[in-house]
Amino acid sequence: MIAPKFLYKPLYRPAPFSGIPKGWDYVEAPPDIAHRRMDLPMSNWIHGVIAYDRPLTKDECKNHELEFVREI
Repeated sequence: MIAPKFLYKPLYRPAPFSGIPKGWDYVEAPPDIAHRRMDLPMSNWIHGVIAYDRPLTKDECKNHELEFVREI
């Protein structure tokens, strides 16, 4: 069985500069780095979409300015 992934979009700054909780990875590349991440689809969101193996708490989302996108 494949573990679910929980997708979030950084609202105001790119993930590497957001100080967000550890354990994330891009699943959609931000448009400005898509040419360097050819392994990922280009995101429609300016800062891309990141994934976690666990759901983030409401406080984590609020404190790190992340918006839940969907579970896959």
